[in-house]
Amino acid sequence: MAETILTNQDNGRSIEAPVSTSIIVRLEESPTTGYGWINKTDDDVLHLNSTEFSSASPDIVGGAGVRTFGFMVNKLGKSTLLLKRGREWEGESSATDVFSVTIRAIKN
Repeated sequence: MAETILTNQDNGRSIEAPVSTSIIVRLEESPTTGYGWINKTDDDVLHLNSTEFSSASPDIVGGAGVRTFGFMVNKLGKSTLLLKRGREWEGESSATDVFSVTIRAIKN
């Protein structure tokens, strides 16, 4: 299975990815501040399979680290992979950062 890895440096890009490609997004996060990355991708071209947080310093509780999202390209089409960093319980007005990549799903 093909895999594409995206980081903060890919913000704003447009890419092509074959159907059945796994798209991995890795973004820095410090969840103890209350601000975390929230998936706002809303379509059927991309499907969120997983999300996990890995601490940069496993010995330090509450430290910063990396949030990893795993998406699957499900079908042909165009989609905007959209993630926002904010406080989920405060809604859209709390968003401090946006990560957005346009994905054009193509045939294998």
